[in-house]
Amino acid sequence: MISIYTFIVLVTFFCILLTILLFGSLPEFRGGRIHRLREFLLALPRRVFGARAVDVALAATKRLEAPALWAVPLGYAGLIIVCEYFFIKHAFPRLRAPAPAAVSGAQFAAMYIAMALPLATFAAATFADAGKLTKANVNAALARYRFDGIIFPEGRPECRTCRLPRPARSKHCSTCNACILCADHHCLWLNNCVGQGNYRWFIAFLVSNLAMLWYGLGLIVGIFRAERLVQQLAQEKQATIAAAAAAAAAAATGSWAGLGRWPDLLLGRNGDDGLRVLFCLALLCATMSILVAAFLAQHARYLYLGVTTNESAKWEDVQYALDDGELFRYADPAPATDGGDTSTATSSSDAGRVLHTPQIVVQVTEAGTFNRRLTPAEAAAVRTQNLRLVPVHSVAEIDNIYDQGFLANVRQRLFAAPV
Repeated sequence: MISIYTFIVLVTFFCILLTILLFGSLPEFRGGRIHRLREFLLALPRRVFGARAVDVALAATKRLEAPALWAVPLGYAGLIIVCEYFFIKHAFPRLRAPAPAAVSGAQFAAMYIAMALPLATFAAATFADAGKLTKANVNAALARYRFDGIIFPEGRPECRTCRLPRPARSKHCSTCNACILCADHHCLWLNNCVGQGNYRWFIAFLVSNLAMLWYGLGLIVGIFRAERLVQQLAQEKQATIAAAAAAAAAAATGSWAGLGRWPDLLLGRNGDDGLRVLFCLALLCATMSILVAAFLAQHARYLYLGVTTNESAKWEDVQYALDDGELFRYADPAPATDGGDTSTATSSSDAGRVLHTPQIVVQVTEAGTFNRRLTPAEAAAVRTQNLRLVPVHSVAEIDNIYDQGFLANVRQRLFAAPV
């Protein structure tokens, strides 16, 4: 029978592997080691078994796609429940008086809350409406966010699947088979999209998981420190006066000498299987807390920038077009020189000028045409104000109209009323 130690190690390895597969395609990792590792892992089955065998296997399991999508959420819920069971079984007796690591009743209440919140927010984020667009709410969604003319140009064709207009900041999810307002990403952990309707629950899910992992790790560390103290006191009773004095001197100077063999304690070599289980849980808490903290920090950055995960990828495409010299904007006419020259050449100071409102940005394709047609309002502004086409030299010249400041972005994403 597999040991709890082996089980926790395998689960940790699986979580790291799954995290690479899920997040390795993010723009931040593009071209880096994590992205290359993800591409290698995705190509590995075809290299080992052959492309035809993999295609046949995928076709055979196509019918099981919908039920299989629930494997990850159910696996997460099962893992949390199992880990909490082992924590209650092996940690709670060591946290009750008169144990050396005993905590107060208030802390026990906090532990129960910390263990319940991840499952509660998980259920809320999983089953809440992510912001699905329907005929009944699409007009309200169209009025919520303005088209910026860059990553969400006005006049986009309707969704070919949903047969609905596509509001700004919306995206069709092929997995959910629906258009989602303020779509962030499709989360395999939830088997649900993350959008305007459930983004608050998704953030609460991350925060509650991180709090549980950190709190659990801190409690387990406290248990080991108390157990080590008990061992040290027992050893000091049996030691000579000289040995006890040497151990005290080593402890006073911050040395690890004289503190015993920590590996024996951590790995349960003293015959205490409960400590071995707690050590495995501590490893899992430490590993997963790093991943959850990184993911939460990434979303805090997105809130600061006023973008979603989906929009961050679109802005990466804008940056690529800018680097290739394909991005242009309409700007106010250049001031006339002494000779009356009104050349359309862009000066170094022109790059830093405030973009005309409404901003009109276009991408020139390889064929020399624009990537989109100007709206009637844009065409009228170009004609009546004699705007000229100039290259964009920096993303700073382009205004992200959805960035209203960090606090306003938080209110908009987390506390906005559903459409």
